[in-house]
Amino acid sequence: MKEVVQGRRVINTIYIIVILAILFSNFFHKTLSVFLLLNPNYEFNNNTEIHFLDVGQGDAIAIKFDNGEVMLVDSGTQEYNQKLTYYLENLVLDKTKTINYLVLTHIDTDHSANVLSLMKNFNIDVFFRPPNISTYEDLSSMESNNTFDEIIEYASTHNIDTRVNSEGLQLKVGNTELNWLAPTLDTHFNSTNEYSPIIKLEYNGFSALLTGDVSSKIEQVVLEKYSSELDVDILKFAHHGSYNSTSKQFLQATSPEFACISVGENTFGHPSIKTLQRVLEYDQENDTNLFNNLYTTKDKGNVVFELGDKINVSFIENIDDYSFVSYFVYSSIAIVVLLLLMLKPYYYTFRKNRRFIIQNRQYQENAQKNIDSQNVLK
Repeated sequence: MKEVVQGRRVINTIYIIVILAILFSNFFHKTLSVFLLLNPNYEFNNNTEIHFLDVGQGDAIAIKFDNGEVMLVDSGTQEYNQKLTYYLENLVLDKTKTINYLVLTHIDTDHSANVLSLMKNFNIDVFFRPPNISTYEDLSSMESNNTFDEIIEYASTHNIDTRVNSEGLQLKVGNTELNWLAPTLDTHFNSTNEYSPIIKLEYNGFSALLTGDVSSKIEQVVLEKYSSELDVDILKFAHHGSYNSTSKQFLQATSPEFACISVGENTFGHPSIKTLQRVLEYDQENDTNLFNNLYTTKDKGNVVFELGDKINVSFIENIDDYSFVSYFVYSSIAIVVLLLLMLKPYYYTFRKNRRFIIQNRQYQENAQKNIDSQNVLK
């Protein structure tokens, strides 16, 4: 009996040590959350952030401003709808599920495929649309597609505040300023890509340039108009790193320290070897290191630039890997389970003793009844 009691004490001591260890581990919940794939190594520090999202062979850029408001530029390919939604809900948006500014650069489905779904499932304050005319607005329009038609119809019938991307647009959100450098509304383009806005973002002494799918032709137009304003810290390479975008002249004018290409598995040869060669030549001519600071969503997953005291770059490779459950929840469950395991033998002992007491009482009662019945017979 003494050996059983001693063994139980040892086991209980182990349980208590493990419980205390779990309680102590809560002090390191951030590190453990990353290690256990509960949450990625990410925290919003009230600085404007630019998230280049992994949406396959398409574009989606989430901007979380220093005041907590959110802009989403494009929405990626339809097959990445679930990943996009999961990322936005868990890392970018608050509980109101509000996208304050939704920007569609142009109508191609690798940018527009999920816009309608976003409009239906999130609160959209302002929608910036390309200047193309949809068939919902004009049945004779030849510059639309079914996806864009449905987007414009939904925005119109649900009274979403809608504005047209155009040169000269300005927006201030918190301490962040955004300026649209393109497109010009008085120009007709043969390619839908050329309607993409070029948006310059400035915050905390840092700047970024978002370029949609424009070609070097539009880059040259912007160069001629805004050459003195194009020097930025972060450049989004246009059109998934296509060879006919991000020209040598544009690269020299923007002179970025960091760059990102939104790209996935594709048959177009994106990013182009010619584009990457331009970056190497740019580094050689300017004694810079842009090539090593050029990230693709295909290789790195979701790329996050935080504009804090310096530009901090982080990567969230696969958003689906994370459960987004608090470490405290798991540690609490583990402690409860250990307590139950520790108390289980005592519970069984209690039940056994209680059963013995009941059986003993019944035996005594039956014995008393027998004695009473014998007395009656006498």
